Amino acid sequence: MGTGRHETLTLGVLEAAKQAERLVLQTGNVETAEYLSEIGLSFETLDALYDESEDFDDFNEKAAAFLLLKDAVFLTLGQPSDNEALRLAVEIDPSLELTVMGGLSVESEAAALAKMKMNAGMRLYDAEEFLNTRFQANDAILISAIDDAYTASEVILKLKRWYKPETEVAVINGSKCRYMPLEEAENAFSYGYNCCLAIDKKTLYDKECFSYEDLKQVLIMLRDDFDGCPWDREQTHESLRRYLIEEAFEASEAIDRDDMFALSDELGDVLLQIMFHAQIADEMQDFDEYDICTEICKKMMHRHPHIFLGSSGEGFAPENWEEIKKKEKNIHSLAEALEDIPKAMDVLLRAEKLITRSAKYGKEFAYLTEAFMTCKTEEEAGNMLMGAVYALIKNGFCAEASLASACGRYLESVKNEKNE
Repeated sequence: MGTGRHETLTLGVLEAAKQAERLVLQTGNVETAEYLSEIGLSFETLDALYDESEDFDDFNEKAAAFLLLKDAVFLTLGQPSDNEALRLAVEIDPSLELTVMGGLSVESEAAALAKMKMNAGMRLYDAEEFLNTRFQANDAILISAIDDAYTASEVILKLKRWYKPETEVAVINGSKCRYMPLEEAENAFSYGYNCCLAIDKKTLYDKECFSYEDLKQVLIMLRDDFDGCPWDREQTHESLRRYLIEEAFEASEAIDRDDMFALSDELGDVLLQIMFHAQIADEMQDFDEYDICTEICKKMMHRHPHIFLGSSGEGFAPENWEEIKKKEKNIHSLAEALEDIPKAMDVLLRAEKLITRSAKYGKEFAYLTEAFMTCKTEEEAGNMLMGAVYALIKNGFCAEASLASACGRYLESVKNEKNE
């Protein structure tokens, strides 16, 4: 029945209603019902079922049974495909012959009243769907079915995260549309199925909160050949390499300080570096941010078969993870496993990984002194390590270079063992 006003009935639907032996309206509490009565049509409604039902599930079951009593023309509010009672009726009787005639939707009328461009990437949500979706405010939006005060409050609260309080919104109640700042909208609703809120697409400068796609747009603007920033335009993977490492260290320090505000900020800097590399690669047609996300999603799904692949009886186990990684990287020996440890890694961390990974293959590090083996506490171990660094400095050696050299020699010795 369109939006509930008789002028939104299509001619086809009106003709079907006139010829119906049995005409059923979703509700008689709309202007369309008054119009049909005025032109001499008799009909039944589902209104009585609302009063005798315990909840919506109970109502939909009773409504489906009512519709199946006898062939009928059923006029719904909104699109028939969204009507739960009709969907349930088809599910109960799969042999049901159903002819669907579309009409003007509440959303279409609301968009027209709000003067929104339907072809400009507008996204449609009903209020319940909107509250449960990962909204990012990248397009014009229209939210329908704001039918109670709680729903309106939650919708406005979610919108306030993404838009500034002064952002202009359109509040549509039936055939009436009012424009106002977002911060005033909560008290302007006349709750019901035809109560909607619309917001046109906003620029980056109008937003209060930003998404992954917004960061992509920022980098595109920064690296624009004509209007971009000279420094950002000239960056390469190689020139940015140090910043990726530095930002990771700063995020790590924020974790050590248990400073969540700083951690949020520093992780943003890490994400910027990742997106910067993705943008450079995209410009060179090497890969883009979606390739990055695709690879890590595939990797995580493959390494957690007990979660994503439904492997029966298998829970997570570290050894399973390691075996999966070996197969992914085609690693068959200790030498190949050690070669897989990045040479660019922090040298102390690399030494630790070389030793612990060797142990997993049954090879213990041989160059140990009795003094080091007597360490009982982390404090003793730290002091001994500092002492070793001090001894190297006093003898004219660089501690980092010495350890890097030792890592290289150890890796070569493992390779030689394999060859022998």
